Amino acid sequence: MTPPSKSADSWFGWLQERRLQAYAPTGPRVVEWFAGLGGLSAAWPEARLQVAVDINQLAGQVHQQNFGQAFMRREIESIPATEICDWPVDLWWLSPPCQPFSRKGKRRDISDPRARALLHLLACLPKCQPQTLGMENVPGFQGSDVWQTMMDTLSD
Repeated sequence: MTPPSKSADSWFGWLQERRLQAYAPTGPRVVEWFAGLGGLSAAWPEARLQVAVDINQLAGQVHQQNFGQAFMRREIESIPATEICDWPVDLWWLSPPCQPFSRKGKRRDISDPRARALLHLLACLPKCQPQTLGMENVPGFQGSDVWQTMMDTLSD
């Protein structure tokens, strides 16, 4: 199959078609928390994404246009643990906001409202017990109060 030579739309369509042909999802069933534009979906097309969750409406529209997978626009901390635990997934992938921890941010850590959703998911871990947990972070995260909460939760 030869790639198109003209418009970006035809190029994108060609890439999507190739992706669908070459990468039929065969990996673990995944929920992508803090999905944004779909970093996990772009990087790991073999994953069987069950749902992508993010509060950002525009990100959700872009995610669905690019990947065509289920996108849930909700505040993560508003989703009850009972609902989360019922989702048939093997892996939780988290890409939480980095501003509470990043070197260029204010480093408000646990007091930053953007950390609430991550803290909620950490509180759900003992109840839901996903088989695998993966997380993207920034260097300032390690050693933070939220990081310590995660370490304490995972060690229990």
